[in-house]
Amino acid sequence: GKAMNYGEWKAEKNDSIYLRKLIRYDVDSVLLYARTPEQFKDGLEEIGYVVNLSGKHWTLKHPQSKRTFRFYKLTRDNRYDEEHLMERINSNFLFPMQSSVKDVIPCKEYQGNHRKLKGIKAMYIRYCFELGILRPKGIPQKYPSPALRKDLIYMEKITDENTFVGKHNLESIEDVLAFKLDLNNQIENWMNQRRSIYNKIKRTRDPELKQQLEQDRDTLTSKIAHGKKEIRICEDIEKRVPDIEEKL
Repeated sequence: GKAMNYGEWKAEKNDSIYLRKLIRYDVDSVLLYARTPEQFKDGLEEIGYVVNLSGKHWTLKHPQSKRTFRFYKLTRDNRYDEEHLMERINSNFLFPMQSSVKDVIPCKEYQGNHRKLKGIKAMYIRYCFELGILRPKGIPQKYPSPALRKDLIYMEKITDENTFVGKHNLESIEDVLAFKLDLNNQIENWMNQRRSIYNKIKRTRDPELKQQLEQDRDTLTSKIAHGKKEIRICEDIEKRVPDIEEKL
């Protein structure tokens, strides 16, 4: 048969979420109660999907995706083709709500004390609770509300941002902006140092000195790349915090 998409294969191997898997979960969630194709369509549209059940093949589009999927292509075994979907919808007349949907979100048990956290650190932890990325110790995981469900596609970024604000003890947007400013200055300093090393490498005739200079250059290049990655995380936090505040 057709090979699995590499990104999806890697996500399955690492037990992480990806778009097609999230869509299948949402479809299964609505199929628990839908007794007609109209109810099925309405249930998905309430979550934010664009659904078309006309034509030869049924289609849907996730709210955070530009791509439209055919239902039967959600898996390679045709479990979501029109015939099987109608079987599940019709079976709800006889056996409504008999099955449950297996969790697909890699959930980590939170070991810390979130009540001692302040500012955006506390906000990110609560947001991860609501998204199902984290759960308090001893409490079963619950799937997020429809309003938050679409944000699961950004789960890895949100997890990175949550780790970042905790690691650097950032409690407000002002802290994030100050951190980014300092980091930008540091990156500019590293780039100036690297530029100077490039010039020394061109002029030197000493093989040992040249090798040492090249090592210093590579170290600075690594620092610059890591610093730029952290700058992007800061920018993502700046954009996401107002959105999280509104949703929470």
